[in-house]
Parts: sequence; C-alpha cells; structure tokens
Amino acid sequence: MSSTLDQDFLKASFKLSPNPASQLVKVKIGEESGELILFDVMGRVVLRRIIESPETELSVEGLPQGLYQVIFMSEKRMFYGSLVVQR
Repeated sequence: MSSTLDQDFLKASFKLSPNPASQLVKVKIGEESGELILFDVMGRVVLRRIIESPETELSVEGLPQGLYQVIFMSEKRMFYGSLVVQR
C-alpha cells in the first residue's frame, strides 16, 4: 500500500471533534488502538492516553486556551494533527 493510501485511510479512521473544543473532545479511531499525545506550543507533553475503544471522550477542561499538536500512534500507523482549545 502506498504512503498516500495509508494517510487517506488513517485520516478517514481518526477524528477529533469538536475542534475547536472547550470541555470534551471525542476521539474516533476506528478499529485501531494506540497512544494519543497532545503537545503545547512549547513542545511539552500536556496529555498522554492509551486509546483502545473506537470512540473515547477526553477532557480538555484543565488545558489553557490555545493550539495543540496531536500525535496518534498505533502499531502500524501514525497521525499528526492539531486541536484548538477555546473557551
């Protein structure tokens, strides 16, 4: 499978909503499980969770407003994205 197809598949199977978020973020991962890591703009890890179910809710209430980078890693794939926390 080509790299483009892998990226398209993962984008279709990994979603964060709502984005921007204020309290809760739904993480949809399809059939894959893995680790979700959020980084602040300084590159510090602010949230790290193992995600095993197809849909999980994460609280972002304790995070300051701003832009966060998201990495989701499964055994076979990796997704990079952004999440905005807005009040």
